[in-house]
Amino acid sequence: EAGAALIKAVGVYSPGLYVRLANNELATVIQRGKNTSTPRVAVLVNREGLPTGEVIVRDTSLPQYKIAASVPVREVKVQLSLNKLLALI
Repeated sequence: EAGAALIKAVGVYSPGLYVRLANNELATVIQRGKNTSTPRVAVLVNREGLPTGEVIVRDTSLPQYKIAASVPVREVKVQLSLNKLLALI
């Protein structure tokens, strides 16, 4: 029951987790979405592998932005601006 309650509150993808989207963008989870498996994410690296100048928010309930995989922290080569991310919430 505790695990189900946690997933219901935070979602399957917890804030701060790095994910690869279906369109090959790298993003970090910033907030629970419409349901537990479709969080709002902030894109950090575009499809070409280049850091985005600004944070772009994506809705993972849309097919082109669906989460394809989790990404280990050691594979993320960009630094986050916590203030920019917090402003999106």
